[in-house]
Amino acid sequence: MFDAYLKYSWVFSFPDPAKVSLTIAGSSFLESTSALGRIQTKMSVAVETGKDNDTRIWAQTLMRWGGVYPSNGAWLQNNQNGLASTLQKNARLLDASANDANTSTISRMNSGMTKIYSLLADDFIIYDTRVAAALTWIIRCYCEEQGLSEVPVDLGFPVGKAKESPNAEEPKCRNPSKNDLTF
Repeated sequence: MFDAYLKYSWVFSFPDPAKVSLTIAGSSFLESTSALGRIQTKMSVAVETGKDNDTRIWAQTLMRWGGVYPSNGAWLQNNQNGLASTLQKNARLLDASANDANTSTISRMNSGMTKIYSLLADDFIIYDTRVAAALTWIIRCYCEEQGLSEVPVDLGFPVGKAKESPNAEEPKCRNPSKNDLTF
């Protein structure tokens, strides 16, 4: 895990909505942590105070950081009215410490939206095919070390396919299934 931390690289660049002339950019874990901390502070205040426009601006900024703006920016714009309360309600539903979590009422859930909820809900992680691949690989290693012949039901969650060109020379492998250890 520490080696993965040392090799962390997420290249990002986005204009700071609070300081239009400032561009926030980086690629290291610490630079991402700093950028996300700033976005989290601003977006949390906007959500808590019910400021839909500010909520949209900071949510779209987060989508730019995450590289998922094209598939989420328009949705945030089109759903700006009531956005703060919607995100606040959804974050409460996803809060791991809440006993009454019910994800069936969440209006939109994709890898981009998990970025928002990871900043608004306690103990909720960004979840995309890269994260699923890493987690399922760890689970597979655990199963192999324990001599398990199949993945325990509670750990056998689905793994999606990576987005990539249909003509990719080296297709991304995001599913670590092996023999009967399947996800």
